[in-house]
Amino acid sequence: MRSRIILFSLGAVYVVIFLFNTELCRELFFEGLCICSKKLIPSLLPYMIASGMILASISDLPVNARAPIMYVLGLFFGFPICARYASEMLSKGEIGVRSYKRLVCCGGGASFGFAVGACGSRFGYGSGVLLYLICVLSAVLCSFLIPNDEEICRDKTARSTPPSVLSVISDSISDSTPRMLSVCGFVIFFYTLSGVLCKYIKNEYASAMLCGALEFSTGCARAMQLSGDSAYVMCAAILSFSGSSLLIQCNAIASEFGVKEITKEYILLHTLQAFLSAAMAFSVCKGHGELVCVSALVCVIFTLFPFLQRIHKNKLKKHRKSSIISH
Repeated sequence: MRSRIILFSLGAVYVVIFLFNTELCRELFFEGLCICSKKLIPSLLPYMIASGMILASISDLPVNARAPIMYVLGLFFGFPICARYASEMLSKGEIGVRSYKRLVCCGGGASFGFAVGACGSRFGYGSGVLLYLICVLSAVLCSFLIPNDEEICRDKTARSTPPSVLSVISDSISDSTPRMLSVCGFVIFFYTLSGVLCKYIKNEYASAMLCGALEFSTGCARAMQLSGDSAYVMCAAILSFSGSSLLIQCNAIASEFGVKEITKEYILLHTLQAFLSAAMAFSVCKGHGELVCVSALVCVIFTLFPFLQRIHKNKLKKHRKSSIISH
């Protein structure tokens, strides 16, 4: 009953906002369409199609190999991709809940194309690449806070005849196109809503924060209008937080596959990522990139630690066998 009241109230408020700001909403709607057509679609749709083809090519690999590849694809291609395939794998029992949380909460955000293309046009493409790397580092650091699954899920991947190349390309395009339209719908809705709300907010910093909390591309557009280093720091935080728009998309995908929604974990981890990215971006702006280097070193150490531990265990096993033989 409570959820119904909240939904009814939100719907009524949105209707009132639209009725009393018809002209402004119309302008914002077309501006949102321009953002989608000029920035979002070119930076996301090709990656969505490519990710479908790549994941189809590795569909028969063990889960322990597919999950890391999916994580990297999510960081590079953007959020909806990782959330979609992680939800599918969890629904099939191929991964555990903790791996699912890591992939969804720390395996996505703004794509490389958006960070470099959209933000690079304001700060320079070299700074855009660095901005993307900062967001990746904060996501990887936060992923180490989620422990591994206690039990490794059995590989339940069905072994079947690989599909033809043409069918995979066709399926990737057919699957990515409606999802891209759905993403554009979220962007236009939140862009229009944030634009009306910002009409009553005179402080440009508060306006950028509000837009970033709702939808990251809208927030970045407003943050890039700020002067000085604040624009760069704000964009780093907004890109890492990713906005409530992507959280809603994540929950929609989870519901589609009948898996658990992780709203609290998502908000907590993305808030932490936003603070980490803002701190690293601030240090870069002040000419001290040590924090970025230290973060990168920590990521490398924690990533290599399981492999080094496995090598050490193998050496111990060999040593024990050789000592038994010698005696």
